[in-house]
Amino acid sequence: PRFAPDRQKLAWSCYDRKTGSALWMSDGEGNEPERLLKDRGAKNFTWRSDSKAFVFAATHIVNRFNTWSDIYMYNLESKKVVSLTGGARARDPDFSPDGSQLVMVTNKVQNNQLEVMTVDRQKRALTNITDHTQFSTPRYSPDGQVLAVSVWSSGRRDLYLYDTLGNPVRRLTADTATDRDPEWSANGQWLYFASDRSGIPNIYAINTQTEHLYQVTNVLTGAVKPAVNPDNTLLAYQQYSHDGWDVRILDLDPASFIDRGLLPASLTYSTPIRELTSIVNTPPASEPRAWNSLPPPDFRVSRLKTGLPSLGDPFPIIGQDPVETLDTFEQAKVKDVFGNEQDYPFTIKPKRYNPLATLLPRYVAPW
Repeated sequence: PRFAPDRQKLAWSCYDRKTGSALWMSDGEGNEPERLLKDRGAKNFTWRSDSKAFVFAATHIVNRFNTWSDIYMYNLESKKVVSLTGGARARDPDFSPDGSQLVMVTNKVQNNQLEVMTVDRQKRALTNITDHTQFSTPRYSPDGQVLAVSVWSSGRRDLYLYDTLGNPVRRLTADTATDRDPEWSANGQWLYFASDRSGIPNIYAINTQTEHLYQVTNVLTGAVKPAVNPDNTLLAYQQYSHDGWDVRILDLDPASFIDRGLLPASLTYSTPIRELTSIVNTPPASEPRAWNSLPPPDFRVSRLKTGLPSLGDPFPIIGQDPVETLDTFEQAKVKDVFGNEQDYPFTIKPKRYNPLATLLPRYVAPW
């Protein structure tokens, strides 16, 4: 799930047996859900700062047998999907706070890279990884100075801060837990993420000024993919239940967080967080919408109060003024957008096992 900068929308992707794959949107509190796109899956949303469009990653079939991920944008006014990349094997998009750049993770021959795209759809690599390090969900800090990234390296997945040139500047976690899904609060004071350090994935938060680690949720089934609204008052996340993954919304109250102590000292990349990124002023809250006189629909996002009772069910661009002007990523045109899909001239023909309708062995070796 991901909140829009105007505080009025929440987008998420869902698959169930009734509706299939679909993109959904509700108001900023999880009410009045509507299906935006049918038969389309997505993950890791990021909203444009005017809240009129969002970008997401989705997979598509290439040459019948390959599944690749690319970046798309959905415009709420035109109700159209625009492809921003073609054959890039790109995922995990996130807009910069000023809306001028889109960071993403690309993959080629098992090596991940951090890349940025500008509004003319030109891409520039920030990293040149050759050791099979894997990146996931880069997120711009609200002041645009650093990226919070989940990094898999040497068998561990930890959180790092990278500068906007693609250099690691701070290692935040160093343990055997899987630390993933970083998400900044709108003012940059908190960095939320999911971790299974207790044996079960839950949502945690780092105070960027004191470098204390806090546990935000404490569920028994797993909580991942945190998203914070621009007012820093609501937390949306995915929680696992007997019926699959649900979207939950929790009232945020830092006083109820469980203190887990200071972050471990890092031997490398140990610059204090407060020296790398600053707290920013968040835009004033928008006027609340009028109550809808129609009865609420049956399908709605679960709403929780602080304290998390039992079980239930890809992105605000944080730190942005929802009324600022910026390039829209829709004006540029791409020639032959899928022209780069065949990156490597593999010529090995697949040899498949062929079933035989006899009493002989059902398969024969393909040589």
